[in-house]
Amino acid sequence: MQYFLGIDSGGSKAAYVLIDEEGATLSLHLDVGYNRTADPTDVTVGQISAGIQKCLASSPGPINLAQISGACIGLSYYGELSDKDAEITAALKEVLGEVGCYFTNDCEVAWAGSLVGKPGVNIVAGTGAMAYGQNESGTAARAGGWNHFFSDEGSCYWLGRRAMELFSKEADGREPRGPLYDIVYQAFALGNDYEFIVRMEQDYIGSRRKVAELQLLLEAAAAQGDLAAVALYEEATDELFTDIATVAATLGLLEGGFPVSYSGGLFRSGSQDARAVAAKEKYVVASLRKKVGALGATLQEPLLEPWQGAALCAIREFCPEALNSATANLLQNT
Repeated sequence: MQYFLGIDSGGSKAAYVLIDEEGATLSLHLDVGYNRTADPTDVTVGQISAGIQKCLASSPGPINLAQISGACIGLSYYGELSDKDAEITAALKEVLGEVGCYFTNDCEVAWAGSLVGKPGVNIVAGTGAMAYGQNESGTAARAGGWNHFFSDEGSCYWLGRRAMELFSKEADGREPRGPLYDIVYQAFALGNDYEFIVRMEQDYIGSRRKVAELQLLLEAAAAQGDLAAVALYEEATDELFTDIATVAATLGLLEGGFPVSYSGGLFRSGSQDARAVAAKEKYVVASLRKKVGALGATLQEPLLEPWQGAALCAIREFCPEALNSATANLLQNT
């Protein structure tokens, strides 16, 4: 029996999964993500190494590193920072020893999971946002996701930053006050409007993950009928649609129907409250479904998780003859 390791590491969360060549999941470890642009390489490698060890330790046996036939490591920013890519790949190859390694951007593993490696486009909207797709010939294209400071439009970070902006406008009268104003007051136990500045500067602005979490306040406001919050979600789906349409055009998919899927925290409610769940479905998923339908595309729920996509990429690279059966078994047992 051969074993394969899949790693999906985004800006906020990381997942490590071990599967066998038949597609059976043997171990799954969820951990925090990290910012490769800010963290030193040794910190990044240390986190990934620890995640791998925790994943293997919880597998039957447990299975050790020497038994792994191949690994796919999907990293945010991969392919964008050549010097750091070279550092991290060299360091992780030392950690993994004789294990075959396939490194890629986390947008590819999200696509491989959501569409199980079939032609089409996946839109990732988590801490960052990016569309990635492949066509029948295996040609790949991506759009968006350049950087959280000047790109990542439609992401949770982008919406978190816009939520900060909206609160400031409601606080000083540039916009009518809606539910978001009171939600922010309660969430941060503010004594006055300007305490918000200190809280953001001290605890949030320097962290992509924490700014992205502010999107949940916007979700709560939309669930209460805040028209300004709803408008921001509409703007976000416009941005995501542009990414999808750009990738589809690049790949020549617009000539016929094609599937579009999605992954990332934006598409999931951060609450069990029925109104919040309904708000995400209406203002994000249903809105995007309507827009991609105008392209002749069909928006479908993701078939598998991104970390399962990473595991399938590992099988594709190092045991391709097992890919179809492993994919079928993963779909059946998920």
